Amino acid sequence: SNDTHNSSLGAEGQQLKPREDMDNVDVEDLFMSFPPSDEEIIAPEDQRFGLDLFSQSKSSFTLTDDSPVPDDYIVGIGDELQIYLFGKESATHTVQIDREGMATLPGLPAVPLSGLTFEDAKRFLVSHIESSKIGISASISMSRLRAVSVYVAGEARQPGTYSVSALSSVTQLLFQAGGVSDIGSMRNIQVKRSGEIVATLDVYELLLSGDARNDVRLQSGDVVFVPPYDKEVKLSGAVKRPGRFELSPGETLSDLLAMGGGF
Repeated sequence: SNDTHNSSLGAEGQQLKPREDMDNVDVEDLFMSFPPSDEEIIAPEDQRFGLDLFSQSKSSFTLTDDSPVPDDYIVGIGDELQIYLFGKESATHTVQIDREGMATLPGLPAVPLSGLTFEDAKRFLVSHIESSKIGISASISMSRLRAVSVYVAGEARQPGTYSVSALSSVTQLLFQAGGVSDIGSMRNIQVKRSGEIVATLDVYELLLSGDARNDVRLQSGDVVFVPPYDKEVKLSGAVKRPGRFELSPGETLSDLLAMGGGF
């Protein structure tokens, strides 16, 4: 009958297995045939908040030579400037800051530029050229940035020495080093310069409030030190962002709940 025929069809009109075939199915095998989801592999409650920040490809965070140079960038030895002359004379010169911190243009005395901001270096160099060559105007741009040698120490996944662009910040260096290890702190990453701590990066400030003030640009010889974390608390249940959170000294339950996005 039609009723008997329809009972053997699924919602999409697909033929179902006869009862006797279903009796032979191993239910455990049936469920094991489905691949586990990401949530089943690692539950959110078992992930330390922020560690996945550094799980992306290194190449996504590599600075290129055509990256814009901010006006407060400090010019140093090895930087190359592109100088354009126009007016009574038209020419283009590429000038590198030498080991004495000087820049030398053909037919002009050398001028000290190392240690100046990029904005001040451009202003000073243009004034120097236009006062020395009557009827000539000048324009300055950055041709190539120098590389700086920095160190990653402590609980990073790949500690060691790195040669990076002079525009690189602490987080960009950590991407190169594979991020923070399972026991490394994300709240107390220290930048040491000549033995002194010049900045302390709290990655949670960056992730939770967008505060990147302590994600400072690195200088040659800097050491980025990742100490072990001090305290970690698991937050689960009816909160928006369950997980494991690293707490800094003095933080309370209300701070933890704020990190979890609230109830």
